[in-house]
Amino acid sequence: MFRINSTEKFDIIVMFNERDNDELDDELLGIKEIKHILDNINIKFYIKESECADVVLVEFGTNSSEAAIKLMTTPTKRISRAYQLTL
Repeated sequence: MFRINSTEKFDIIVMFNERDNDELDDELLGIKEIKHILDNINIKFYIKESECADVVLVEFGTNSSEAAIKLMTTPTKRISRAYQLTL
């Protein structure tokens, strides 16, 4: 279990698979996968960069549970894991 102390507001942490080639291109491909998945279920979201390689933070207006499940269960090439934060 992760313990995070942050001043940022976010609902889900998304981790990408590590790759050997250009990191920026791989992260952009992962972000495109996130956008594709979430656009298909009509949820408003905002993707934030993080200070960690291969990790982004996602903030939702509502219904982060449905989005987290969708991100965790949809087969992708770049998304490794998605963790929903519970407070």
